[in-house]
Amino acid sequence: MEGPDLHGEQYGFRKGRSTTDAILRVGSFVESEIEESRVVVAVSLDIVNAFNTLPWVKVGDALVYHRVPQYLVGNIGSYFKNRGLRYRDKTGTDCGRQMYCGVPQGSVLGPLL
Repeated sequence: MEGPDLHGEQYGFRKGRSTTDAILRVGSFVESEIEESRVVVAVSLDIVNAFNTLPWVKVGDALVYHRVPQYLVGNIGSYFKNRGLRYRDKTGTDCGRQMYCGVPQGSVLGPLL
């Protein structure tokens, strides 16, 4: 296992492992099981809005619970601080919203949070 709470089979955001590698591994597993005349069943779980509804206060609570050093809790807290969204609505009016939840996607830190 690399890093806290990362399963050895996780491929996303891991050095030397891509989504292509994950698909190839699944394909190889399925082929070998079929060759052994075993039944293969695939189950996929997609938790709707898992990344964009996570309250930041809960991230902080989890970091403290897992005994992450306070300086890192503070740094990660500042990563979330004062985040907002600016956009134009359908009438063309500039709008803004303060954000309080959601893990920024595409970040290296995101999967750990």
